[in-house]
Amino acid sequence: MNSIKPGLEWLDTNGCPIQAHAGQLFIEDGVYYWYGEDKSNMTVDVYGEPYHNGVRCYSSTDLYNWKDEGTILAPSDDENSPLHSYRVVDRPHIIYNEKTKKYVMWIKFAGEKENLRNWKNQRAGVLVADKLLDPYTLVKDFLPNGMHMGDFDFVKDGDKMFISVTLSTIRLTLLVCS
Repeated sequence: MNSIKPGLEWLDTNGCPIQAHAGQLFIEDGVYYWYGEDKSNMTVDVYGEPYHNGVRCYSSTDLYNWKDEGTILAPSDDENSPLHSYRVVDRPHIIYNEKTKKYVMWIKFAGEKENLRNWKNQRAGVLVADKLLDPYTLVKDFLPNGMHMGDFDFVKDGDKMFISVTLSTIRLTLLVCS
């Protein structure tokens, strides 16, 4: 492929539809990595159907041709896990932590065992991996400032990080700068 075709399904280098919903880009050593929610084999988002197949990643050097690098965050079979495929896993973001030399994924979870798609119970998740394409391990699942997690974003500028989080309990946007 040598151009983007608006309105057409975007295929990876294997000819399969790209699965990077709510995706983000990460650039490392001249390679672009596009990762997001894997919604493959989903018919519609209804109760009784899985919500996600984890987080999938693709790589490219030209932003047109994307190689499927596989699943970097797999769903869990454990109904008590926030990573269970019937629960909501939303908006993955990855940063590199210079101090720990780890890749850190922040993600939003919603739902609980009794109500899998309960959007009123939105939590933050922090996961880590030694390499960008390694499987990520859940380290923490929490309510930021004791409030439900809403939308969020990261911006890293040199050694400074800016985090914007909307805390959905009171619709407050919190900007944290470090």
